[in-house]
Amino acid sequence: MAIYTGDMNRVTGLSGMDTESMIDKMMKAESAKYERMQKEEITLTWRQEAYRQMIKSMQAFQDKWFSTNPANNIGLTSSWNNFVTSVKDSAGKDSSAITIKNATAEGKYEMEVIQVAQTESMTGKDVLQNELATGATADQIYQNVQDLEELNFKFEVDGVAKDIQITKKDLDAAQGSSKEEKLKEVLNKKFDDAFGKGKVTVETNKDKKLVFKGKAGSEVTIKEGKPITKNTSTTHNDILKSDAEGKYTLKLEFGGEEYTIEANFANGDDADKRISKLTEAFKTAKKADGSTVDISKKVSLKLEKEGENLKITNLSGLDDYKISGSFTATNGSVSSTTFNTETIRNSSNLDKLGFTQSQVSTKITENTTLSQAIGDEFTKLFDKNQTPPNGMLNQEGLLEFKLGEKTITISQHDTIGGLIRKVNDAAAGFELSFNGLTGRFKVESTQSGENGAVNISDANAKKFLNVLGIDVDNKQQNDHYVQGQDSKFIIDGIEVKKPTNDINMDGLQFTINGVTSGKITIESKQDVDATFKKIKEFVDDYNKLITDLEKTVNEKREKSGKYGYYEPLLDEQKKAMSEDEVKKWEEHAKKGLLHNDEILGGILSDFRGMIYDNIDIGGGKTISLYEIGITTGSDYNSGKLTIDEEKLKKAIAERGEDITKMFTTPKTGIADKMKKVVDDAIGTKGSLRKKAGIENTSSVHSNDISKEMKELAKRMKAEQERLYTKEMKYFDMFARMEMAMNKQNSQMSMLLGMTGQ
Repeated sequence: MAIYTGDMNRVTGLSGMDTESMIDKMMKAESAKYERMQKEEITLTWRQEAYRQMIKSMQAFQDKWFSTNPANNIGLTSSWNNFVTSVKDSAGKDSSAITIKNATAEGKYEMEVIQVAQTESMTGKDVLQNELATGATADQIYQNVQDLEELNFKFEVDGVAKDIQITKKDLDAAQGSSKEEKLKEVLNKKFDDAFGKGKVTVETNKDKKLVFKGKAGSEVTIKEGKPITKNTSTTHNDILKSDAEGKYTLKLEFGGEEYTIEANFANGDDADKRISKLTEAFKTAKKADGSTVDISKKVSLKLEKEGENLKITNLSGLDDYKISGSFTATNGSVSSTTFNTETIRNSSNLDKLGFTQSQVSTKITENTTLSQAIGDEFTKLFDKNQTPPNGMLNQEGLLEFKLGEKTITISQHDTIGGLIRKVNDAAAGFELSFNGLTGRFKVESTQSGENGAVNISDANAKKFLNVLGIDVDNKQQNDHYVQGQDSKFIIDGIEVKKPTNDINMDGLQFTINGVTSGKITIESKQDVDATFKKIKEFVDDYNKLITDLEKTVNEKREKSGKYGYYEPLLDEQKKAMSEDEVKKWEEHAKKGLLHNDEILGGILSDFRGMIYDNIDIGGGKTISLYEIGITTGSDYNSGKLTIDEEKLKKAIAERGEDITKMFTTPKTGIADKMKKVVDDAIGTKGSLRKKAGIENTSSVHSNDISKEMKELAKRMKAEQERLYTKEMKYFDMFARMEMAMNKQNSQMSMLLGMTGQ
């Protein structure tokens, strides 16, 4: 087969010569240049991979030690804040009076806390209502029970849930003199039995509506109970008979869409079989456009067997499903029954109490409206007919008052959370909060200490806070009033006052938690082991990077024989070798590709030079790695470091601050110097990035090697075209030669025939 022209339709070998074999041998000599190009292309790919492996090593080193993570970035002072702190009482035991939050320097102090700082605050009285009033009157609810025979609810009191059922039978047996009294009697007894006497009580208000009250501090929630099914279903008779054979068609209309359900009943199908067929048919209901859809879950229709009747019940909680149907029987003679259009309407138990929500609760959260939470004391503020008139109401009928320079308006629909945001956005020197557990409002100064106070001058604002249970004019009478005061402590014999409990002193940040019974000792010491561990880990990673660089630069190419080197294998060569042989060959061929590489050699030189530099840490002081026990060991030319552990630990204990500066001093410190070496290699304008490109960046295709490979590809294409033309020329030449030989042979045969030979 031809090498470069492929399986073209050509006629050869008519003369008996192996033309293709001869041309292949001639072309192999011609293709030596192209094969060298192929090997050059593979070598360039391997070189780029080798460079990129070094780039990954440098990226890993950079990401670990010079990242934005302050805990590990050796160029940040905070990374070297390795201090052991302690707070001890006079007996030498740990004290909880002080919590040390951070230490950046060594120090030892004696301290006595006289008083802690406090922020002025007032927690309001309990003004929230702990009751639920129904939307329907007691008489209406009584009649609903009579009509439906029962109502079912799930009452939850402080997380304990119980099912409560009110039945017609219960009401008929009650002793009360009126519908209202009978209903209260039944409910109170059921609540006492379920939760304990008096935990939940039922009364009626002035509007004759039921009021459910929880015991002080209790949360009462009413949820939907067992669905009401009475009068919410339609029954189709006879179609479940086992001798009724025919087609059953059901039409449903809801959400503005009509659906058709069809099922075929066979003679002998029992009721269960017919129920099964109908249930399955709901999964392939037809829409008006002829498409099918599964409405078995969306509609939540339930098929129930009652004797030989079909009961279709809407259990979805949605209203107004129109239903019509027909059944055509063909048992013996054809007959048809059509069912009138009906509306299947589902009812909610909570509807019968006059509630529109799926559940109602006395629990107060930030989403609860102020009207619901506080009740009459709040809503009556909006009464325009009050005597005297309420001066808080503006022309729009909203409550209005001033906090600082800002005017606040409140509506009946504002939630607790909305109120808190409005008040706190005013930035009036205090903040309002609400505790859902205690159910109380609280105001607190935004400034701690004795100079921080809640000051409100607007009369309407005071009146509004009174409704929340907070009387700012009578602070001392508030059982939960906290007066603002400064923290007061004696440290090293000097009394100090601060408006806060958070103290920052000489590189030591701590919080005062309480007074002390005597002196305590605060101490911060350099954590030698932690700092040593960080430096050792850094040196180990640095040495690994240097080892990778040195190995790559020093590794020589391997010879495959006395004179030649291992070179990339071409496809034809690989075919003659096993997979394992190819793998081993390529391992040898990839070695030494970056031997004595100038770029990597330059990076190594930069790292080595940096190690021996003295570092100016300011104040006329310098420090170097070898001074603290980190040297290059016996191999002066190597960039790898060795650690004298005893000397380094001693230096950390004695010169901890200097060591921190050695790493963190801008420009001259080790961190910035190393970052520069790495950045010069793999940064935006880095030498390795420019040479080989970095994966997942724009340089992956825009680099020297990639450009070289593109140029090589152009030359290889041109060489391929030359070889194609050459091979075609050989085939043409041999074809003409064979034609001439055949013609000559034919003439010779004819002459021989004429001579009789």
